[in-house]
Amino acid sequence: MQKYAKIINEETGACIVGLGESESAAEYYATLGMELMEVEQASSGGWYLADRVPEVTATSEWVNKELFLDALYALVPAEDLAAKLQEPTAFKAGIMGLALLTTNAAPGGMIDLLDERVAEWLAVFGLTLDQVREKMNEQRGETDVQSE
Repeated sequence: MQKYAKIINEETGACIVGLGESESAAEYYATLGMELMEVEQASSGGWYLADRVPEVTATSEWVNKELFLDALYALVPAEDLAAKLQEPTAFKAGIMGLALLTTNAAPGGMIDLLDERVAEWLAVFGLTLDQVREKMNEQRGETDVQSE
């Protein structure tokens, strides 16, 4: 199938695209300012110049919640956690974290590290997702946290 396109965003390479094989299709698309181009459809459904298709970004990172909790316990000693939970803001965050781990937000014993609430919860305890990932990898016996 021939792809006729017109660039609608020079910066991103986003296009509008028409498909057709016939000569009449080519003529019609030409009246719209479209021409044959190398374009590809992104996972989002939008069309882009073939060399400008945006990369897929992760929207979730499911991990075993027991491994996650073990990493938290290793990173935050129990006495520090107990002291921190005396603060109203931290206590509220602790309840939020408990809800994340015990509701349908954690199906099948898994938790989504990319759920924005996880990062907020960790920040209250002075932790980052990278620290938690690194600790989980250590606990699994891995040394490479994230390949670059």
